[in-house]
Amino acid sequence: MSTESRVAELMRMSPDELRKEICLRRAECAKMRMGIGVQSEKNHALYRTKRRELARMLTVLGQLDKDEKNETKKTIKKTKKIMASQATDNAVKNTGSEIAAKSVVTAKSRKSSSSS
Repeated sequence: MSTESRVAELMRMSPDELRKEICLRRAECAKMRMGIGVQSEKNHALYRTKRRELARMLTVLGQLDKDEKNETKKTIKKTKKIMASQATDNAVKNTGSEIAAKSVVTAKSRKSSSSS
């Protein structure tokens, strides 16, 4: 299996599935490392391959987490922008109402002062 197809397969996995697979690979690497240490494991190249696969998985998981954070930040930014525009719209509406109310109060005060 080529590296690109392996990475594509990892990218399709959910972060939780990937974390489970990483735990399994870590345990497998630890077992192989112990076997190499006591010289019961003879295939050092397989150990190296397993370590590289583990590193690939960790890299993909990091990218997925980073993408998820970026999406969250974008959503928060959009929400803040919408809320700010709504607040501005409400402020403009309220200002218009206040101006109208002030003009009515001013007109009433003018009538009462001119009739006195």
